[in-house]
Amino acid sequence: MKYIDSKQIAEKLGRSVNGIYILVDEGLLPRPVKLSGKNIWREDMIDAAIAKLAEQQGAGWDAPPAGALVELAPPPRAPGREVGR
Repeated sequence: MKYIDSKQIAEKLGRSVNGIYILVDEGLLPRPVKLSGKNIWREDMIDAAIAKLAEQQGAGWDAPPAGALVELAPPPRAPGREVGR
């Protein structure tokens, strides 16, 4: 069994660490366990959560192999805001 921290999950999903905790608060990822003051997750539980989301969204694929990079769509931009202005 492999354990990973929020930074590793963020890298795996292409999100910020803060974005990982948002997904936890929304119930899309499991809650972490605190060990020696550090939040950790079982990697297989993260992969299962990703697979469940894919199934619910009809993506037609299983959980990615351990260590695979998965990109989630960025949040929509607020109307009237342009990059670089």
